[in-house]
Amino acid sequence: MLTNLLVKCKRKHFCKLQIGCVGTILALCFSSTFAQSNQKLSTRELHYKFRDGNRWEGIKKEGWKQVSGTLELSSFICYEEGWRGKKLAATRDSVSIFVYVPQPRDLTVSVFYLDTLYFMDPYPKIFTQRGKNIFQWPSQILKVLGLSINQLDGVARARVENRLTYFPIYFSPPEQIGNKLIAEFSFTPSRAATFDFALYARPSESPIWKTSNDVRLDANESKTFYWPIEGHLSQPTDFSLVAAEKAIINGKVEIRRRHEFNICLFK
Repeated sequence: MLTNLLVKCKRKHFCKLQIGCVGTILALCFSSTFAQSNQKLSTRELHYKFRDGNRWEGIKKEGWKQVSGTLELSSFICYEEGWRGKKLAATRDSVSIFVYVPQPRDLTVSVFYLDTLYFMDPYPKIFTQRGKNIFQWPSQILKVLGLSINQLDGVARARVENRLTYFPIYFSPPEQIGNKLIAEFSFTPSRAATFDFALYARPSESPIWKTSNDVRLDANESKTFYWPIEGHLSQPTDFSLVAAEKAIINGKVEIRRRHEFNICLFK
C-alpha cells in the first residue's frame, strides 16, 4: 500500500498518515451521531481493517512523522466541472473508482476523507488491466459516516519505466465526462516554504498552466489547485508538474529546490 503519504484535512488541520500497514487501530469512541437506526455496524466494525479479501477500509489512526524537506502530491483526482459542489446522497449500495494506467504493475491506490480519518485502500493486486481499471466496494461505512462520494480525495501511483508516475482517480466513468474536465491536485509540504507551481506538457519548455508566483505554505498545510482540461484525452499524455521551492540566499530570492512529479492523463 501507499507509504509516506501526507494528505489534507478539510477542516484546515493536516495529518500525516501511514498507509503501508495496518498499524495500531485507533481506539475511537463514536458518539450517537453514528448510531443511526438503520445501521448495523458497531464501533469496532468501523476500524480500519482488511475486508472482503480485496481492500483495507475504515477509520485509521495518525501515523509517523514525515521526513523534513519533502513535498507530497497528496491528492490527484479528475471530475466533471461542478461535481464537487453537488449534493449527492450517501445511500447507494456501492461506490466505484476508475483509474486508467498504461501499465498496471506496482499500482497503488488510496481513497480517503480526513475529517473522519476514513481510508479505503484496495489490495494492490486488484488493478491488473492495461487501460481502464474499475474498483467497486460497499458503501456501508460511508453511510454510517454520512459521506457522499464527492467528498472523497485520492491518489494513485505506479512506476512506469522506472519513473514514479501519478494517475488521476475518477469517481464516475471517465467516458461519460464531457469536455468540462477538472484536474484537481493538492500539495502538502513538511515544512513552511514558498513555491511556484507549473505544469508542462512534455517535451515543451513552456508551461501550459501555472500559479501566481510565491505561493506560501506552512508546514503540513495543504494547497489545492484546479486545472481545467480542454478537449478529450484519447491517448496517454505525460505531464511534468513542477513545484519550485524558493528561498532568500545572499539577499536574493533563488530557487532552492525543484520538486517534480510525473503525471499521466487519459480517459
